Amino acid sequence: LDLSCRGSGFTFRSYDMHWVRQKPGKALVWMGHVWINLFNVTDVNKTFKHWILTERRLEITRDDSKSMMYLKLSGLTEEDSGMYFCARQAQ
Repeated sequence: LDLSCRGSGFTFRSYDMHWVRQKPGKALVWMGHVWINLFNVTDVNKTFKHWILTERRLEITRDDSKSMMYLKLSGLTEEDSGMYFCARQAQ
């Protein structure tokens, strides 16, 4: 599963960004987040990564130059079904 999210109406690079999932009739479930780039660290692709350490199936990245965040989820199961949302961290 590959998803993307474009932020608009705010300074994207200034906020942590989150992914959540919701199954019909159920509460939101936090998937993970990617932090702001406090130290201006860049890699070759100018993305910053956060891995969920328990399963190593989820990769969340961001590209501040494009105001984009991405989610990649491998090894999909029925449990992964639902509606996925991106969200900005509150101030």
